[in-house]
Amino acid sequence: MRRALALLLPLVLMLGVAPPASADRAPTKTERARVSTAWSIPARCLVIRVSTVSKRYVSARFNHARYRSCKRYASDGIAILRLSGRRDARALYAGSDCRAPSARVVPRRVWRDLTRRYCG
Repeated sequence: MRRALALLLPLVLMLGVAPPASADRAPTKTERARVSTAWSIPARCLVIRVSTVSKRYVSARFNHARYRSCKRYASDGIAILRLSGRRDARALYAGSDCRAPSARVVPRRVWRDLTRRYCG
């Protein structure tokens, strides 16, 4: 009985502390360039993630802790953009509130996919 408990306890602890899986992915060079061009901000100053629900939706937040030169672009929060056409990226949402906007603005599944890391 003790042996079974000793083997089971680490497994239960591992399952209880595992971080939630994230379905978003890293951007391609083209996607990264489109987002940085749309905002006129160097790509190195942004943390960009692409939704796996729909590759047309992207989240971006500022990475001002990594480079000193990025501090002038610094902001708190997250932005959801929609990549449209070949070169455009349009901001749909920008803010630090984790409550989802209207489903007409950002689809619910996309919102959950892109804000999982930021909102928890």
